Amino acid sequence: MNISLLVMLGGAIGALLRYSVFITTPSFFNTWFVNILGCLFFGFLSSVTLSNGKKAFLLTGFCGSFTTMSALMGDAYYWFQESHYIQLFSWICFHICFGLSAVYLGKAIGRRVVK
Repeated sequence: MNISLLVMLGGAIGALLRYSVFITTPSFFNTWFVNILGCLFFGFLSSVTLSNGKKAFLLTGFCGSFTTMSALMGDAYYWFQESHYIQLFSWICFHICFGLSAVYLGKAIGRRVVK
């Protein structure tokens, strides 16, 4: 199958799953949840051997549409617009710290599974 089609298909699935999370858990933490879960999944997948097609489908397509920087920045802009700078800084640090930790954990899990 064409790589572009795989990216689009993975993107469609990731976007639908993200939408499902957003309509079932309406809160600021749904952005955090999908970003951390996506980082964990990305870390795991990037530590295992995948064909180019599977990488395109899962990493670029699915993870790329499931997680999103635009939603994070939309949430951050709310805090900025309301002049809540401590919450803004905390919100961004919260995402970055947990996201980085989730990628690290996903890679560690992936290395154990592959062995």
